[in-house]
Amino acid sequence: MIATPCPIELAPLAWIEPSSDGTFQFSSDGRGLLAKLYQVFENDEIIDVIAWPVDATSPWWTLRGLATHLGQHEMRAAWWERRHALMVATPQHYVDHVGEAFVIIDWSADLNAILGDVPGIVCDSAALADRLRRILVSQAMPGILSRITTFEQRAAA
Repeated sequence: MIATPCPIELAPLAWIEPSSDGTFQFSSDGRGLLAKLYQVFENDEIIDVIAWPVDATSPWWTLRGLATHLGQHEMRAAWWERRHALMVATPQHYVDHVGEAFVIIDWSADLNAILGDVPGIVCDSAALADRLRRILVSQAMPGILSRITTFEQRAAA
């Protein structure tokens, strides 16, 4: 992976150039899309930056494609307190909840691994709950579906 330069001091807004692969680059000429920025830290270092349009809550992009979710602390607290974790739909909603929620950034990531031992999840909308259910099932099913057969199909093989 080639490291993309990331300014040490990021402004809350920047001009970006989104890519179809879910990443973005900072615009060097002030053209592109004006976006809000959220820095993702791990071990006190910026590992990624998430950007979304200033006038909308989605779509969003990542600078390096490393961030899969925000709000690990909410999931950990839910586990410790034996309560449901609050899941929100967008990075902007995550910011609005002052970190008392979590959000999936990369829906192609292994959601079972991300969610781990969270006792339960409360989604902030029915649409988000439906999406989460669909993706969890689709991520679990492919291996199982390829092994389902009928007596007739097995006898013919």
